Amino acid sequence: PRGRTHRRGRSGTTPATMALRGVVVALSRFEMAAIAPTRRAAAVVASRGVSTTPLAASAIAGAPPAARQDKEGGTIADLFVNLGKEVDPMEPRFAELKELLRSQYGLTPSVRDDAWRRLEAAMARTSSRLAALDSPSDIVPIVEFDDVAAAGGFTEEQADAIREVGSVVVRGVVPAEQALAWKADVRRYYAAHPGIRGFPEDHPQVYELYWTPAQVQARQHAGVYLTTTLLNKLWLRGGAAAADDRAFSAHGFAYCDRLRIRDPGDAKFALGPHVDGGGIERWEDEEYRACYASILSGDWEAHDAFAPEHRVRAAMDLYSTPNACTAFRTFQGWMALSDTAPGEGTLRVHPDVKTSTAYILLRPFLDDIAGTDFPGAVPGTAQDVNSVFHAPICEQMVSVPAVRPGDMVFWHGDVVHAVEAQHRGQADSSVFYIPAVPSCGVNGRYMARQRAQFVAGRTPPDFPQNNSEVGFDDRGAEADLTPLGRRMMGLDSWASADASDELVAVGGPTTGAALRECDAELGF
Repeated sequence: PRGRTHRRGRSGTTPATMALRGVVVALSRFEMAAIAPTRRAAAVVASRGVSTTPLAASAIAGAPPAARQDKEGGTIADLFVNLGKEVDPMEPRFAELKELLRSQYGLTPSVRDDAWRRLEAAMARTSSRLAALDSPSDIVPIVEFDDVAAAGGFTEEQADAIREVGSVVVRGVVPAEQALAWKADVRRYYAAHPGIRGFPEDHPQVYELYWTPAQVQARQHAGVYLTTTLLNKLWLRGGAAAADDRAFSAHGFAYCDRLRIRDPGDAKFALGPHVDGGGIERWEDEEYRACYASILSGDWEAHDAFAPEHRVRAAMDLYSTPNACTAFRTFQGWMALSDTAPGEGTLRVHPDVKTSTAYILLRPFLDDIAGTDFPGAVPGTAQDVNSVFHAPICEQMVSVPAVRPGDMVFWHGDVVHAVEAQHRGQADSSVFYIPAVPSCGVNGRYMARQRAQFVAGRTPPDFPQNNSEVGFDDRGAEADLTPLGRRMMGLDSWASADASDELVAVGGPTTGAALRECDAELGF
């Protein structure tokens, strides 16, 4: 089901009890044979007689530093050009990078031009599809949490729709009254600690808060764990049936992000179209660009946005930028804390993750782009998407459907997304940012760092190191964690979990190479 609001769950049934009762683990019947885009791209490139060996970043003069640096203080604005981030001109080495990529992937002018013609035709079909809908928002899939929990996963139709569009609304993950209570708790917490930084600085709408008791409780909620774990499983398809064959384990971690309480009338938190998870890194990092090998070789139709093999090793933040994510998120996401409809300061997304990604990745190689330029991609920023270089994408952005407190919205890390420029509603537009984060080596490494920050009350590692909550004795703490929450925060190992527990079983085996690598990073 997609594009409409479905019925609520059975009377008296809460998301938590649904998650813990009769969860079906056998998702394999919904899994589809995986496409192998990297292998197909390699074959296409090899047929053109060019090298398929990855090019080392060190081959380019002035490559970014390999050592990780501590991030500075600041706000969410420090990552985005359209929120005021100042950027420097691109260095000459990026012209070298562009030529190396042309050579590596066989992206000759004729291959590029043919791919671009096909891409423009596909974008035109998306425009026609949107025009045929009663509301553009109807293209975003909607599922009921109670139905997904009872079935133990998404139907094949739902999974196909989510993979195509790249985003989904999950209704009723937690009860509305619980979500509203959490928001009230956050307001009390903020009132007790005036002066917390946020954006905009003069009247914050996005707060530099990470450890409020309400956020800690929301992240470890059984419904949140179940939803994010099942979303992780959308990436685990095909022949990798054994735990040792999987690029990651679906058992989820809590990647701790901030919150938003946007007031009616606000026009300052006008976050324009962009893609998180790095900017220039998508071309510059060897593992990251391998995710897009089909696109860079001109065979963009073969691109599989849900292939995890290179994602779990990609470097998404080469410049130690505040707000830049260094963990692997299968989906970004948030939980609604208010009734919010289109026009009321909500999220906007592009409704076709494959074509928008191909457009961004191929755009630097067109003849109208200077040699050093990668439009919208500048070191130390997210990937900006603008009407000058990416007009069709901007024209096709849609607002997500109306949400109620306790609903969650998720979008793939490559989905172009934005925030509506003005909040024209009558009440606040509020969310907790909560993504889906699986167990793998890179995430275990991040969780080890985040775990230490949590215990000390310091800001999570990926975010501006304001450390505002260090001295707050009423912040969320280790004592507030449930057994599930301890595992989601990396304080206990998933390998030690009771595999017979129905909620734990949703994530699959508590064994396998990915979990062993993750545990090694966490010191278990």
